[in-house]
Amino acid sequence: MKRLFLSFILVFGIGASSSFSQDAIQVAWDFSGALGSETSLTPTTIDPDLNPATIARGAGLSASTLSNSFNSTGWTTSNSLGDAIAANDFLAFTLQPNGSFILSLSLLEAVFRRSGTGPDKFQWQYSIDESAFYNLGTEISFTGTATNGVAQSPIDLSIITALQNVSGAHFIRIRLYGYNAASAGGSFAIGRLTGNDLALIGSSNAVTPAKLLSFSAQPINGLAQLRWTAVNVEDVDFYEINQSDDGVRFMPIAKVKGYNHSGTQSYEFIDKEYRSERIFYRLSIMDYNGSVTYSPVISFAGAKRVPVLFYNPNAKTIVVSWKETQQAAIVHFVALNGQALLQRTLELITGKNELSVTSLPNGNYVVVVVTAAGKYSLHFRKTQ
Repeated sequence: MKRLFLSFILVFGIGASSSFSQDAIQVAWDFSGALGSETSLTPTTIDPDLNPATIARGAGLSASTLSNSFNSTGWTTSNSLGDAIAANDFLAFTLQPNGSFILSLSLLEAVFRRSGTGPDKFQWQYSIDESAFYNLGTEISFTGTATNGVAQSPIDLSIITALQNVSGAHFIRIRLYGYNAASAGGSFAIGRLTGNDLALIGSSNAVTPAKLLSFSAQPINGLAQLRWTAVNVEDVDFYEINQSDDGVRFMPIAKVKGYNHSGTQSYEFIDKEYRSERIFYRLSIMDYNGSVTYSPVISFAGAKRVPVLFYNPNAKTIVVSWKETQQAAIVHFVALNGQALLQRTLELITGKNELSVTSLPNGNYVVVVVTAAGKYSLHFRKTQ
């Protein structure tokens, strides 16, 4: 990759991070020998830590023969990215790490080749799992018509947080839209110079599971303060805090983002609404590759006497119970937008009470229990 590698060295030389010293080609296409009209093409270079990839056209484009390239016609004739998006006038490929690896991207390089009536405005976009697409850099204006194409300025991907430390649980989808063609018959291709015609540079690294050094709970101002320390946390996506009234059945109550730095890191979370005299906690440690490990279970003895309040997803019920007899309580079910949906009255609360939520559509809710002793709430999600 003589031509593309040279441009990478130039970018590094003018002040890129020293972490680039470990960067390498993650995926690249050299279209030498291609007809140009193939439906899709696999990379000529791909890092072994990535799943197979192909480059293909959006539904709005047609394949067109042009040797040593990946060529298309049917590009949007208006000067509108929105029209190109609506017409599916794009080239696209997808990257995904495999196994226990994470992928970070630093540069995108490409060779553009257009006919005199082909599109002269372009926009790269990316998506994580195709939920939404976002621009990569600014709009490109390219009017050259050199027979063998022109190498474009590299696009810096290292500043895009979403393209760093991407786990195998996600896809990186990249598209190149073209528009403002003088004619629908005008062509645009990637390729025709010697060497790689399209390349993404970055790094892929194995995920190292975090090691939990300590995990404890202690009272502070009537609340439960959780603290833990861990090493190798650079591969941790987040810690999910699980709570239980019996030490067996756990429910998530919060998430704490991993610091993603090497060495030992310390974390803290204060549970302001623990619900019984003795409560149990556990950490679910979520890595970027989607794997989960669990901490030991710890218990916490507090003096706060509040109801046991949790959602039973199997029975589709909210469970409300006190160890001590309480008088009447009003139970409100509220949507996250504040809309009141249901209200129930419990005349005398002793032991366990179960309230059915089968009439509620699937979604996220808050249940609020109001008694003379106070008001207590719980977020829950109802699913099938």
